[in-house]
Amino acid sequence: MNIWQYTMELKNIEERLAALSENNRREVAELVLALEERQRLRDTAMNPALSIVEQAFVGMWKDRDDMADSSDWVRRTRLHEWREHDA
Repeated sequence: MNIWQYTMELKNIEERLAALSENNRREVAELVLALEERQRLRDTAMNPALSIVEQAFVGMWKDRDDMADSSDWVRRTRLHEWREHDA
């Protein structure tokens, strides 16, 4: 597809979107967001060179109050586990 065809295709899509109801335009927008997220997840999985903060697992425990201080959590967990194994 050359640039002219691509430009005309975008204009066609824009016109077709404008003809949709507001609810349908909202659904299209949600679909685009979902596709972008799916692509981002694929790119992340295929590109290990991404920084650690861009990885999908970062923040997975952010809502856990018991892990607010991760060092304290590790310390308490180790003490608990070691006490059980020493008994």
